[in-house]
Amino acid sequence: MFDAVLRSSRALVAVSARSIAAAKGVTLPQFRMLVVLFEATNRTTNLTALAAALDVASPTAMRMVDRLVAAGLVERSVHADNRRETHLTLTASGRRTVRTVTARRRRDSPPCSPSSRPP
Repeated sequence: MFDAVLRSSRALVAVSARSIAAAKGVTLPQFRMLVVLFEATNRTTNLTALAAALDVASPTAMRMVDRLVAAGLVERSVHADNRRETHLTLTASGRRTVRTVTARRRRDSPPCSPSSRPP
């Protein structure tokens, strides 16, 4: 049983690596950030909440955001009532990146049913 789980884990890691490679210039941690922002589409997200969701320090999250903003994948906006708070959202390109990588992962993932075991 353990060997089967290990083989499946390796296969999923390979699928993950290949799918991220299709998103030129985006690292796995950056993609995780894009996914968190994608899932928060109908909510505003600030840097503190984003860092907490990713379990990273705020300065680390800020550097990641800076790179994603420069790449045109994330957009910053100032909160209307609190100018010290910045809201973060995905751009159209950021949403497209998440959808493309996710679709590729679904397409390339090995089947997970008992009938799919090798002979």
